Amino acid sequence: MRNLLALSLFIFLLACPHVISMTYQPDPDSVINFLKTNLPIAKMNARFDELFSGNNLKENNNKCWICAMIMGTMIKYVSIHGLSLDDFLMNHFCSMFPQNVQAACNGTVKTLGPIIINSVIQHGSADQACRDIKLCHKPECNLFKNHTLPRVKVSEDWPKYFEAAASFEPWPPVEWKTDLSGPFELKDEGVHADMKIHELSAESSRVPDAEEYEAKLAWVQGLITRNGVDPIEWLKEMLAKISKDHLPPLDVDGDHFSVLSAELRGYNWRGKDCNDNNAKIYPGRKTNAMGLNIDYNCNGIVGIDRASGQNYKDKFCKNSGQMGVVVIGDSAGAHAEAPTQWVNASQWTNSTFNDTLVSVADEIDLPHMSGYTGYMETGYTGPVSSIYKNLYQRNKCNFRDYQNIAVNGLSSQNVLDSIKALARNITEDYPLLIFVELIGNDVCNHKQSFEDMTTPAEFRENIKNLLDGLDKIVPPGSHLVALGLVNGSMIYEGVKDKIHPVGVPYPDLYDYQNCLDSSFCWGWLNTNQTVRDTTTQIAESLSEQYNVVFSNYTAKNFDFIYYDFPTKAIWDEWVAEGNDPYLLIEPTDGFHPSQVFHAKLGEHLWDFLTEQRPQWLGAENPYNDQITQLFGNQGGY
Repeated sequence: MRNLLALSLFIFLLACPHVISMTYQPDPDSVINFLKTNLPIAKMNARFDELFSGNNLKENNNKCWICAMIMGTMIKYVSIHGLSLDDFLMNHFCSMFPQNVQAACNGTVKTLGPIIINSVIQHGSADQACRDIKLCHKPECNLFKNHTLPRVKVSEDWPKYFEAAASFEPWPPVEWKTDLSGPFELKDEGVHADMKIHELSAESSRVPDAEEYEAKLAWVQGLITRNGVDPIEWLKEMLAKISKDHLPPLDVDGDHFSVLSAELRGYNWRGKDCNDNNAKIYPGRKTNAMGLNIDYNCNGIVGIDRASGQNYKDKFCKNSGQMGVVVIGDSAGAHAEAPTQWVNASQWTNSTFNDTLVSVADEIDLPHMSGYTGYMETGYTGPVSSIYKNLYQRNKCNFRDYQNIAVNGLSSQNVLDSIKALARNITEDYPLLIFVELIGNDVCNHKQSFEDMTTPAEFRENIKNLLDGLDKIVPPGSHLVALGLVNGSMIYEGVKDKIHPVGVPYPDLYDYQNCLDSSFCWGWLNTNQTVRDTTTQIAESLSEQYNVVFSNYTAKNFDFIYYDFPTKAIWDEWVAEGNDPYLLIEPTDGFHPSQVFHAKLGEHLWDFLTEQRPQWLGAENPYNDQITQLFGNQGGY
């Protein structure tokens, strides 16, 4: 199977002749927009490319249950709407995806579609169809073993697709030139006076000058030429920057903040940059190296009070106790949430997967709606309440000063590496309110053994190393809240009598994933109560290590407090209000906290700090109303 990264670039260039025709002076914004569009496409196409390769057992088995879910949902969908399976799969299924990835989807469907159709006709089984296309390999593991899928109809001439597949070339060859001529030629001939200068940001009151434009151009040129002008290689480099470093790749000045993209670890994850051409201008900066009338920390407060001659930042924000928020954690901290409609046949429409690229670009996470760094008014499935929003309302000088550096799969074993993504200068920036949120992965994995869980001694050492690492990089006066591990046994209690959107009971889903050895958390997503209880006991023993460490630890730049993760408190409160606890759990994976839970978590964390450490939060800024009157939404998010 040919390289689909190349294919996505090939399609883009064919669709965008204005890029191909750049022979004089390319607009760097066009290249940047290309990256914004094509990095998530490349990630998604890479998944197609990897679909039938790789020897990692867990990865292969993950492909299996994802295949079974999508296959089962498709069978139900065509049955509900009275469609022919062959016509829908071969001619319409891929049109539900973004246009940019339809070619990759079509290549897969044209090749494998006839096998799928034949399997469903012969066996009526989504599980068997996934085995027939070699995505599943264990006949004893079946998602729909206790649930009969509806019969489907097919066209009389459906075997014609076998003939078409035999002659179909799914991945047309793509050859890239090895020099700078052609679509990626960048001739640095200077910026002429009559050339249009593009603004970096709609919210910015500043018009970029020629010097900034040239700097931006130089960044794009360096990006393209860094790896021998191979477009595939620099796309791979950008993908690595997201997946390995967890930093925004679309960051012109290298300060780890971006004005160019919300996704791709951009301003959904950390405050929006307001000048991506100057590394001394970014959210959270304390010292001003740029002059009186510059918004050097991007909080939207800038200018001079004519009456007093004082600049507004000093007038409204000096000594106001400005502080940023950061969460260092796992997928729960990043707010992992997969759209339910992906696996619910009754919700499939022509636009079901239109936002797939956005989801992929944000790693199937919603950090901008989380209980830590959420800034949205409402989420997709509930309200948004967060530490950041509360801290901003308390002091509007804190605008945009948030960082969510949580990573899917993070545990205490690899958390030290994650803080490399923390953008804070120990002398130049404001202090931080830090949340260490490692609530599950030290006891959660697919391995069916307690021996593979982190031991108390290991956890204790890992946390001490994390604290040591943070003390070297966070500004003095920072504060740290360490959250204990979740009581994950409550997840099973909340879903045990519920039906998953794909149409099977959650206990059956958990058994199926454990059969495949690909569960998110064998210890808690398990029908065996003894396993669940033992996992909870181990989790509690790990949580206890925070206080063991804190009892004889001193940090130079921050103080700290432990907080039991409030699963039971939120659960009891929610049930007392007459609500179903199932709504506290993300329904698609049956594992992560839902949007409702995140909002409750934000409220509980804020209440805890207000009661236990009010001095950490600073006083309410008496100038808040004036800030709003003068600066409105302060540039927005």
